[in-house]
Amino acid sequence: MNFSKLDKRIKFISTIGENGVDEDGYKIEGTKVIRECWASVRGLRGREFYNAASIQSQEDKIFNCRYFEGITTKMNILYNNRKFNIYSINDLEEKHIEYEIHAKEVRKSG
Repeated sequence: MNFSKLDKRIKFISTIGENGVDEDGYKIEGTKVIRECWASVRGLRGREFYNAASIQSQEDKIFNCRYFEGITTKMNILYNNRKFNIYSINDLEEKHIEYEIHAKEVRKSG
């Protein structure tokens, strides 16, 4: 992995629902930052783009970042004040060094 290409700041967040409670037992709602890290970000290209276009997923991004434990597809990514739903997490070559994460931008309806 070329760590010099990790030039964008992203945050992994988790949504806390009505049943969420803090350390003191108080109910909380909203989002919680799980981890903030450096990543490379790119749009889809070539075959990826055309496959996504066939299912109208052109707002997809691919995030590459260092490996860390605990990431799930239930989390979201915040990048440039935009929110992305994670739908695929790939531990490249299963070496626990780098993730390739596919995510789709959440569009606000209205």
